[in-house]
Amino acid sequence: MRMRKAGRRSSSGKGWSDSQLYETTRFPSFDMIQRLASALDIDPTELFRKEINPEESMKNAQKIAYNDVNKALTDFISTKLQELS
Repeated sequence: MRMRKAGRRSSSGKGWSDSQLYETTRFPSFDMIQRLASALDIDPTELFRKEINPEESMKNAQKIAYNDVNKALTDFISTKLQELS
């Protein structure tokens, strides 16, 4: 397993000590990447490429906005109805 040095949390005296802290990375080995790509019959670099579809991104943004507005309105109406009761 590979190890990498983790940075200090804060310099305010709270958090980690000044000793070096290490954590393991959870990343597949080169051999595993090659086997995955071979099984999928694609180039290994394609495992890390993410194509952005603007239409899909817009649909997701609209869905999130709709849900946020819907929740805000529902909460507002619920609060006002409770105040009237």
